[in-house]
Amino acid sequence: MRRPALALALTGALVAGLFAATPAQAASATWAWPSSGSLAVDGYGWGHGHGMSQYGAYGAAKKGLTYQQIMAFYYPGTTLATQTEPTMRVLVDADSDDVVEVARSSGLGAVTDHGTIADLPPSIGGATVTRWRAVRTASGTRLQYLTGTWKTATVGGATDHSFVQFSPGTSGTVLLVLGGALREYRGSIRAVQTGSSPNQLTVVYSTTTNYLRSVVPSEMPSSWSTEALRSQAVAARSYALNDRASKPAGALYDTCSTTSCQVFSGVAAYTLGGTLTRGYEAATSNSAVSATAGRVVTYGGKPAFTQFSASNGGWTTAGSASTPYLKAFADPYDGAGTSGDPHHWTDTITASALQANYPAIGTLRSVTVTRDGHGTGGGRVTQVVLIGSSSSKTLTGSQFASAAGLKSVWWVPSNGGWSTYNAIVGPGHWNAGTTDDVLARDTSGRLWLHAGNGAGGYDPRTVVGTGFQVFNGLVAPGDWDGDGHPDLLTRRTDGSLWLYSGNGTGGFKAWRKVGTGWGSFNLILGVGDWDGNGHRDLVTRRTDGSLWLYSGNGTGGFTGWRRIGTGFGAFNAIVAPGAWDADSHPDLLTRRTDGSLWLYSGNGTGGFTGWRQVGTGWTGYAISAAGDATGDGKADLVGRSSGGSAWLYPGTGTGGFRARITIGTP
Repeated sequence: MRRPALALALTGALVAGLFAATPAQAASATWAWPSSGSLAVDGYGWGHGHGMSQYGAYGAAKKGLTYQQIMAFYYPGTTLATQTEPTMRVLVDADSDDVVEVARSSGLGAVTDHGTIADLPPSIGGATVTRWRAVRTASGTRLQYLTGTWKTATVGGATDHSFVQFSPGTSGTVLLVLGGALREYRGSIRAVQTGSSPNQLTVVYSTTTNYLRSVVPSEMPSSWSTEALRSQAVAARSYALNDRASKPAGALYDTCSTTSCQVFSGVAAYTLGGTLTRGYEAATSNSAVSATAGRVVTYGGKPAFTQFSASNGGWTTAGSASTPYLKAFADPYDGAGTSGDPHHWTDTITASALQANYPAIGTLRSVTVTRDGHGTGGGRVTQVVLIGSSSSKTLTGSQFASAAGLKSVWWVPSNGGWSTYNAIVGPGHWNAGTTDDVLARDTSGRLWLHAGNGAGGYDPRTVVGTGFQVFNGLVAPGDWDGDGHPDLLTRRTDGSLWLYSGNGTGGFKAWRKVGTGWGSFNLILGVGDWDGNGHRDLVTRRTDGSLWLYSGNGTGGFTGWRRIGTGFGAFNAIVAPGAWDADSHPDLLTRRTDGSLWLYSGNGTGGFTGWRQVGTGWTGYAISAAGDATGDGKADLVGRSSGGSAWLYPGTGTGGFRARITIGTP
């Protein structure tokens, strides 16, 4: 399938620019298949993502772009030209019974290679004719009429012909009998003989304009804005003419009527009794077709292969070498301004479905997923290796999506549950992987590991601890005890501080008390080597707003403490992201009550070199340090909304942010 037809309803909410670019490099990740047998996934985009996003055209039009600008954006390097519109020969794929049957209407005619009947008679031999049809016989195609029973008509002295074509009557349309109902088409309908099954095809001969009058509202909601509809008209016209020009000599039709080409449903559908059941044309779409008459996207002087899909998820995909204008790039318009979220969908993949498709693997144990590096969670999946108890199976991203029944190849394991977390910390490489991870505690006291995939996303979460509800503080100090593995510091309600030593593989090897009297602090942060002595340190805030440095000794204790600042009570959030600016010293990010975010740059010896504002609009977000979640060597943040949705905010390494990336759901 080229792409799914565009949905006609919009639901949910979308913020423009929500899905941002990550480094354009392939990334692989391996994880164990959930013991439940089911993997919940978040998906992005709908369709192949080549060329124009239909939701993107909508968003661009809302932003004020014209259809000419929209075409230039989605098909860079092409030219918008005016060309003569030819007759289109459209295969009616749904009519595959070797019979082309039409209802009798005023002025209906028939053309064969032996002659023409300009007006098929309403009655023959005194009997009323209700239907006409073309049927395939051993010696050709035969024209027949229905007067209670089917009888053969003679044209030019012959009963069998190389083709039969029904020409429209006074209404300009033909009523085809299709699936127990009537379908109205503008133009003529020809019965075309073939050498394979079906032995006779139904092909509509229509002007390009009449063809597009059906296609455009079938591909894009007719209620959308003028420039979006005009964009669809130009893209559809260009696609059809490219399809026509690409057919070999002697082809029996130019294009088809399904999503394998473009959806062409004709004018309307009726019951056999003549009651209208559905119309397929719309005044707004017709106006868009007329306003762009003859306008075609060209490349090298020929109609371009203007592929389009419902949504690209915020990033287009590249085409083949022969279509250099189908490029991969970030799309800020995809869904912008809609009342829905075309980017995002959810689904569940079951091991049983995959095992049924590929029984040779045995029981599914784990998967290795490779991505293209573009967008949320590392982008679209290019390869999946199913690792089973008996063997492994390597699939392309498309093969896997088909087997799993997914809407596109862009999916990431769902990291739901973010609304249940009351503490989130970034401990570094908590498991045996090479990327930075996140630990989060839910309201029941379970500690969850979100293992980073190095491309801006996280693998399916796993529980690494329970009973953590007894602590009113969680701190990620890095390797606090000097054994080479990151650790976790916790504070109990009695003010005692406990060290939970990480084992380097995602769990803990031991825990012990390392301090008392920590109940007077309303904030404890692991800040890395703040004073430059080679050991990791803590920074705390007292209730009077003063900031204190507790210097670590590298073996789980402290060498001393001192005050390093005052007035920090003005901030309702402080995080220690590591080296946020370009000087390689650990820094602090603070948020004021007005939602502004401020960078306090560490000087590497226990103090600050200065401070400056680096953001606005952070009110309502719980923010946490995430380490280097994108694998680019720069520190990042996790931001969680009050509704529980979570985003990664990649740092630039110079004190700012790149656009945020969705990483979790409520």
